[in-house]
Amino acid sequence: MTNLSSSMLSTIKNLYSNKCIQRSSLPHELINYLLTLEFIKFKNDSVCGSFSDNMKLLENDVLLRNLGFQFIKYFYSIDSTMSHAKKIADNYSKAIIFSEVQTKGRGRARRIWLSPPGGIWLSILWQIERKELLEILSLAIGVAVVNALKKLLLIDFKLKWPNDIMFSVKKIGGILIENMFKDDKVLSIIGIGLNVNNKMRFSGLQGVISLSEILGFNMPRNVILKAIALEVARILEKTGVEDIIDLWRKMNLTIGKKIAVKINHLVVEGIVLDISPRGKLIIEDSKGKVWEISYGDVVYLEGIEYRPIL
Repeated sequence: MTNLSSSMLSTIKNLYSNKCIQRSSLPHELINYLLTLEFIKFKNDSVCGSFSDNMKLLENDVLLRNLGFQFIKYFYSIDSTMSHAKKIADNYSKAIIFSEVQTKGRGRARRIWLSPPGGIWLSILWQIERKELLEILSLAIGVAVVNALKKLLLIDFKLKWPNDIMFSVKKIGGILIENMFKDDKVLSIIGIGLNVNNKMRFSGLQGVISLSEILGFNMPRNVILKAIALEVARILEKTGVEDIIDLWRKMNLTIGKKIAVKINHLVVEGIVLDISPRGKLIIEDSKGKVWEISYGDVVYLEGIEYRPIL
């Protein structure tokens, strides 16, 4: 299902299974990235990993501390990582909370988000210093997640406006942003849900998939979670708005497609022309009217299997 050769896919599987791999068989970019994430060491001419699926180990992770996270908390089960982040928002400017299971996980418009064992259910609390990011925050986090997955797996994932992480025509994850304003400070709670080792073909949902179903093997979630945290920090601290919009355009599968967007009781149908410099979706309808849409539910996108449950 991927664009990787069978030999490279097998090499990546062995690497993330903690088998030592000949250094020459791995791309330099992947080796350097895993060194940054502190998951590999060299043994003669081989690269040897120390990957784990035990996310509780990350509570004491040095890299996460160095990224500025003052509070790092693992739960086996929690009602919602978003709700917990909101509870601690008065005490921290940067925090990260993740859980094996959410009993009351939620998506956009307070829809239920299925959060079974095997996925990554993550909330990042982040004080936004660059206020110009607020309008495009969902797009920015999407870019960060796709960057992390591509660097780890050498596979192109895509973005569907406004907040879906996609593999081909199916959804693999989503993003939820809630902002809190206090005095002159803005704290964003960034919720990220990613199907990793959970089996979505049994979920009863249309057009969804997990990483393990794409790859054919389970992935250690610790390396994915750290990569997402690193890419989120990089994009929020160092990447300009224009660059984020350009990156989103390169990763998107929305522009140029037929679309239907539900905005309250109105449905706008047409062709997606572009996104604006502020992240709004630009649609031309059948009468030639051009709409700029800042929010809404994409109830149809040409060629995409995933449909939200409204």
